[in-house]
Amino acid sequence: HTLTNYKPDLTNTTAPMAISVFKLFEALWKPKNMSKLINHPVNGAGQRVFPSRTAKSDNTIGVRIDQGVTLADGSVILNVQENGKPHGKVLASVIVRPDDTPRDVYDRLKGECKKNPDLTFD
Repeated sequence: HTLTNYKPDLTNTTAPMAISVFKLFEALWKPKNMSKLINHPVNGAGQRVFPSRTAKSDNTIGVRIDQGVTLADGSVILNVQENGKPHGKVLASVIVRPDDTPRDVYDRLKGECKKNPDLTFD
């Protein structure tokens, strides 16, 4: 019994491809887009916050921000998810308080994304 012809199956041993959030934050930086981080419908859980659902934005940005639940104090949870996966894994999330500015939310959301090793800013 020799192992000279043995070829291991390495198809499932590679790390998953990193998901880039660069274009998301680049697009969010515009004031009209940043304001969407704090203006949400009441009980709008599951609704897309940013970017708008278009084939172009879905392809170029690749991820989206969805509204999560509204908390008792009026705060709202925002979740970053991959496009095309309606009930996909939450890649990052942040609580938006009623007194937050768009920049507060932007900075916190960016910080949460940086904590996820599956996300990249390239």
